[in-house]
Amino acid sequence: MADRFGISSGATLAACAVCAALASIAYAAGPGGDGAIDLSAYPTRSELDASVAAMRLSVPQPATASPPGVAADGVIGASSTQYARADHTHATSVQRANLIIAAAGQPVRWTFAKPYDTGAVPVVVCTARIASGSALPFTVNTVGAPTATYVDLVAYRVQSQVITLSALTAAATAGLSINPFSAAPSGTAVDCVAGKPTQ
Repeated sequence: MADRFGISSGATLAACAVCAALASIAYAAGPGGDGAIDLSAYPTRSELDASVAAMRLSVPQPATASPPGVAADGVIGASSTQYARADHTHATSVQRANLIIAAAGQPVRWTFAKPYDTGAVPVVVCTARIASGSALPFTVNTVGAPTATYVDLVAYRVQSQVITLSALTAAATAGLSINPFSAAPSGTAVDCVAGKPTQ
């Protein structure tokens, strides 16, 4: 709120505070204004510098290391001395790849761009691309267990031959086994995803 001279109440209070401070100094100096001023109640320059330095140390600083990777559970964090930069990124444990089966029936190796922790067995899931209109399903399997650095994959396709019931009966009677799958043809495209297990 302003008074009749257009001066705000806040400015008036500030001016009064300055006047009071000047008056106290003048009073301490004594009549004539040439007496010594007692400043023992005020901090020295070195004490002020030390206080400012301590305040600067208490202000959080930007992080100097990469943030933790993405985890299954979020955490609040406990650091009160550092803060995350606005353009920081978190590493992911999920990797993706497009692979091509070079030779029919032969495994293809996917070497991970970023190795997992030593001893970790990542979860790998793959699907094969089939031609539009194709009715023959594919399956993609790992050859052995994935390692922390790579996984070997092999793709199979259901055979298109029609097997009659009589042929199945004859094969069973003769003790023969019938494999309904054949090797996926060369050039089959496979899309894969690998991730660190959470359970």
